[in-house]
Amino acid sequence: AEAAAAEDAAGRDAAASAALRTTPATSGDYYRAVLYIRPDLRLLDDLAVAQLAGLGPREVLTPYWHQYSGLNDRVAAGTERVARVFGERQREAWAYAQWKFIRSESFLKWVMLNHSRFEPVALEMRAQRLRATGLVADNDVCLSWCSIDQRKFCRGDCRRIMPPELAPPRPKWAVLQQQHDIAKGKIPGPPGTKPPPRARRKKKEPP
Repeated sequence: AEAAAAEDAAGRDAAASAALRTTPATSGDYYRAVLYIRPDLRLLDDLAVAQLAGLGPREVLTPYWHQYSGLNDRVAAGTERVARVFGERQREAWAYAQWKFIRSESFLKWVMLNHSRFEPVALEMRAQRLRATGLVADNDVCLSWCSIDQRKFCRGDCRRIMPPELAPPRPKWAVLQQQHDIAKGKIPGPPGTKPPPRARRKKKEPP
């Protein structure tokens, strides 16, 4: 049964890979999708080929984990048009910096969703950063236990899903991120706490 399942999966991947091959030049579309991925990532799941093949013309595919109030920029995929905006997003950095301090995740979200009006899609694939020592980055260890159903914990306290004896202490940045997200109502606070009221003021965005 396992061999048959593996053969079926291989067949689906082969079919999806064929769909990603270059299309005839007369169509004007040379690539179905373009994939950006950091070279220091170790994939924990198979490459999401079927998701790449099924991307819509205005969809941007980014990881569901470690979004940090924006979009994770370690992996991204989209059509040629979407990929071009992702790859050239530094062109918008000056305008964004006049309005807000640049953090890679929040800046990417603004460029892709707010400014360019692309549609976000959650990449159902996990990957961990490997440091020069060959060790996994501290705040990526938890991804071994993560799943798309637990993505709310992947913001600033994903150690909740780890076995207690394996969970490393949270660094200062993670503590601050958790406090920020609880205050914004993005993740639940400690038991007994009430979510804060929604703020009605809108920030002024750059053009």
